[in-house]
Amino acid sequence: AHPEYGVRQARRWLDVVRYADSNGFERDEFRPTMWRFRDYVVRSLNADKPFDQFVIEQLAGDELLENPQRPETEADVDRLIATGFLRLGPYDSTGEIFQENAKNRDELMSDLVSTTGAVFLGQTLSCCQCHDHKYDPLSQADHFRMRAFFAGVTPKNDLAVVVASVQDEIAAHNKSVEANVAAVKDQIAVLLSPVKKKIADERHSKFEPKIVELLKTKEADRDDATKQKLKPFLQQLNVSDDDAAKGLAEDLKRRHDELTRQIGDLEKTKRSAATAYVMIDSGTDAPPTHIFEAGDYRSPRDVVEAG
Repeated sequence: AHPEYGVRQARRWLDVVRYADSNGFERDEFRPTMWRFRDYVVRSLNADKPFDQFVIEQLAGDELLENPQRPETEADVDRLIATGFLRLGPYDSTGEIFQENAKNRDELMSDLVSTTGAVFLGQTLSCCQCHDHKYDPLSQADHFRMRAFFAGVTPKNDLAVVVASVQDEIAAHNKSVEANVAAVKDQIAVLLSPVKKKIADERHSKFEPKIVELLKTKEADRDDATKQKLKPFLQQLNVSDDDAAKGLAEDLKRRHDELTRQIGDLEKTKRSAATAYVMIDSGTDAPPTHIFEAGDYRSPRDVVEAG
């Protein structure tokens, strides 16, 4: 009857499914919203959720939704968050830097198979990853057939985990804020326009006569050499807002500062949807799964189907 029951029991489950709030490896970056999966487990245990439902949601909660991008109910949101199970393994963020995305993907697949085997089947599926063992009832093909179930997974760090109606409210609110920001920016543009023209005219007056003549030609009539030659001069004539603001009279500077503050205040009123680390399906067709010779992802051999 106590809410602490879910907390106490969740500790056991979270240990089994290798829960962590960071990526591991040398960088070990923090996963700021991973706690949503932890709380999902606590909620599920306190609600006495049937175990088969608990299993299905963690392995394929997104498949229970018509559109994972737009969950309709709070139960749908929970099913999405449950797929955080598939995100709990270690992740080496330096993989992209060293062009090791294929290696990272292989490690993800290996982790999903071995963890699923240990958590839900009570047996190891990692020993047979590299080759068949004479006395092991599971073959290397069995390991990769299990992998094939996960071939279509796509990690998402920023998927909205609020119901569709709330997403629509947030989008409408932010659109209104953006309209107000645009109106203030228009006021700033009117304020800066005369100063920009004055600065541009002053810069133009210092150009060499031949550059002035070239600038008179229509842009469509300029060849590539002329365009390249005029590029730095055109950049000078394109006066930045910062440069123009410095040239404002004192009273107009105060007005400019006030308008800039208004934009900052408006931006702070924008809302954002809650997000979570989840996994969703990549689409109707998953990439093929190959058996890797000696377990090496760089040596794909026979294609296997999920089984």
